[in-house]
Amino acid sequence: MNIYIKTASGYMVMTQDDWEACAPAEKRPEPLDPNKPDIDFLAWLQVSPDFADKVLVKGKWVVDVKKQSELDAAALAAAKSAALAAAVHYADELQASILGETSPAAQARLMGKYTAAVAIKSGADTAGDHAVIDAEVMLRDKYTKAELIDVIIAKGTAAKQAEGMINGMLLLAQDAFEPAQTIEELGERVEAITAQADALKSKLLAALAAVPNFKK
Repeated sequence: MNIYIKTASGYMVMTQDDWEACAPAEKRPEPLDPNKPDIDFLAWLQVSPDFADKVLVKGKWVVDVKKQSELDAAALAAAKSAALAAAVHYADELQASILGETSPAAQARLMGKYTAAVAIKSGADTAGDHAVIDAEVMLRDKYTKAELIDVIIAKGTAAKQAEGMINGMLLLAQDAFEPAQTIEELGERVEAITAQADALKSKLLAALAAVPNFKK
């Protein structure tokens, strides 16, 4: 049972045990009756957690269906946003585990090199394509030109495959979360999507492990 009291700074609520322990009986503040509030106390009660979904009718608090529905809808919307944010974080971590780099600039550089490497490999190359590859060969002094082309193509292909699967996973999560009517149902959907995502992640990582040059 909760006890409501008025203090110098406003109203507060405490448990029966806390109220009894706060001071000797003769010095305890007089409890307020939430069923017979004055205007100020009523205004405070209407936004407090205990009464936010209720309305006072003839000296008795009863559940207000409309207010309860609004509160439930707000809580569900917040839960859906949190679930989708968690899905985005999962996707970002997966991309990082695959490529080891997730910044837009790093992704753009990789795709630029990938385009050049594919052009050279297919014979549709330009002088600019060779300039991109030749510069890295010279500066890194780690691969021959042919080796670097193969490494870049492997990484670029993996990046495209990962991007497609990650985007698909995020859309799958969004499609699954949106129809949920209750937080309980949303929790079940999150659990199911997480299991699917884990299975897809394992499949993707296994496929990439078999890609020649990917780990170089």
